[in-house]
Amino acid sequence: MNLGHSLITFEFAMSLLYLSGICIAMHFALSVALRIALAKDRLLMEKLFAFPPMGQFLTTKPIHLNGKYFWPLTPAPPELARASTVARLLFFASRLTGAAAPLLALGFLSAMVYTAFGPNGALSIAIVGNQTGQ
Repeated sequence: MNLGHSLITFEFAMSLLYLSGICIAMHFALSVALRIALAKDRLLMEKLFAFPPMGQFLTTKPIHLNGKYFWPLTPAPPELARASTVARLLFFASRLTGAAAPLLALGFLSAMVYTAFGPNGALSIAIVGNQTGQ
């Protein structure tokens, strides 16, 4: 891996980090919109939303979608079928962005580790350079 390839990998990693941040922001915005769309259905809101870790000390209402709905194999609650089309679309968009954010962050970390420790990575070049006396 030469310097050009390392820079391309680094730029790819940074793009993944930016996309992860966008997904986090979109997830919270979509969660707020979903709360507004489901304001009248208290039972469904209690099923869909959860407190973040230590969040009960910061707020009295749960602020984001329950993490179990990020897993693709977890079905949506059956009560969501009677909700409006907008609410269902907001739920699935929030679910998608909530699942994508940690996956993109993991991709960022993987790309950074590859950039640093991969074949002829930045740290590998420094180690080999020290061993050969350069």
